[in-house]
Amino acid sequence: MDPIWLLLLLPIAAASGWLARGTSSISSRKRSKIPAVYLEGINYLANKQHDKAIEIFLKELEVDSDTIEIHLTLGNLYRRRGEIERASLIHKNLMERTDLTGEQKVQAIFELGYDFYTAGILDRAEKIFTQLTGDGKFEEQAYEVLRDIYEQEKEWDSCIRITNILNQISSTDYSSLLAQYYCEKAEEAIREGRYDQAEENTLQSMRADSNCVRAIIQFGRVKAIRGDHKAAISIWRTIEKKNPKFISETLDLVVESYKAIHKPEELTEFLRRTAESTLDPHLAIAYVDALEGQKKNEFAEDFLTDWIRQNSSLSCLLRLILLKLNSKDAERPTSDFQLIEKIIKRQFESVRSYKCQRCGYSVKTLHWQCPGCRDWNTLIPARMLPSARRTSGIDT
Repeated sequence: MDPIWLLLLLPIAAASGWLARGTSSISSRKRSKIPAVYLEGINYLANKQHDKAIEIFLKELEVDSDTIEIHLTLGNLYRRRGEIERASLIHKNLMERTDLTGEQKVQAIFELGYDFYTAGILDRAEKIFTQLTGDGKFEEQAYEVLRDIYEQEKEWDSCIRITNILNQISSTDYSSLLAQYYCEKAEEAIREGRYDQAEENTLQSMRADSNCVRAIIQFGRVKAIRGDHKAAISIWRTIEKKNPKFISETLDLVVESYKAIHKPEELTEFLRRTAESTLDPHLAIAYVDALEGQKKNEFAEDFLTDWIRQNSSLSCLLRLILLKLNSKDAERPTSDFQLIEKIIKRQFESVRSYKCQRCGYSVKTLHWQCPGCRDWNTLIPARMLPSARRTSGIDT
């Protein structure tokens, strides 16, 4: 139902309420005014003249205790339609009235704050919602909007402060969100070379959410930057137990750290084991790369052949083709064989690697906050989605 039609219910409710009170408490003028406005508004709505319907309701309905909800609904409808100036004008007028109850006035203030928030006038919205944090009815909503405002402005300390409050007053668990805010602070500290602060922030993130993959990755990065590659590897390998679908996100980091400590055999064993346990084609290809680097091409070909038979991976098929092309024993490749390679490469490059579990937004690189719905911790590797194999029968 178009939200504009919700207006029809409000005049009915108001009219029925007034009629129920009897002639001793209300004048006949007011009893007859609502139905007249109501019928005129219906006529405009029936002819799809929504703007005129809104105007007639707004112009003809006096503001009092019986019509306050209608005016609030009108303001909200304007806001939904993107007409923020009209919405804010209605809510400002309500705020300035002296005959409203305290609760009704606070409701008008809240709606005005939401007008500013929707319009992106964040400084004025922040001021209003800060005032509303002391109101029991709107306290949680006010804090939630403030949290989002500070998030948009990347004021991570304020985000952390507000989220800690929400954790105390709300039934919702904000721990994973709190962990992400500490990770944002850690990322800034790493970029600026403040590694002590970065490490402290990652530890605070993991205290908030011990399974935060991003914090684990950052913690290992700080250790590796400082030259403690053994500790970094040990930290990254914990992801295998906590959230194995994200092991491949540490792949390049793990490879570089193993190279730094000159442990190629340990790296190869790690890649083989994790590839087999997670069925992740990226790890399978990394294992093959390691075998090829050790001149074990025959083992690499056998492994990939078995993998493709069991997992139907296009990326692994492409890697097998390249492995055979680069083999010393390979004959001169035919044009047909090169065409197959080209087609698979094109198909593989078009694959979207990550998908948001909430809104379905797809991207090729991992974001900890979805660019589509702006929710956190919702993007996961598309190859890990249950529907991926059922839909195409082919993994990437």
